[in-house]
Amino acid sequence: MTCAGLETFVNGTIGDIMAYPTTCDIQFYAKIMAAIFIIFTFLLHTNDRRREVKPDLISNLGVSALAVIVISLIGTLLTIIKQEIFIEILVVGLIFVAIWMFKD
Repeated sequence: MTCAGLETFVNGTIGDIMAYPTTCDIQFYAKIMAAIFIIFTFLLHTNDRRREVKPDLISNLGVSALAVIVISLIGTLLTIIKQEIFIEILVVGLIFVAIWMFKD
């Protein structure tokens, strides 16, 4: 599979340039958001381990999911992330948020 070259950008806006990786891999920004989700979760978890005896991983997952949903919403509004990808991120993120809200 070949991707379009950069010569297709004659007077491209910043949104067109940021949306360029999705021409070859539609799941590109979904993978980026998954990496951000994992990094946020581990950062929050290690911070909780320093402060508490028994940290709560479920709440860290829920807070990270909210952050990724907001970041992907901003990306969708700027037409960087496609709406289909945003829906996938939203559904998976809301599952983590629901588990966090209904735990106990």
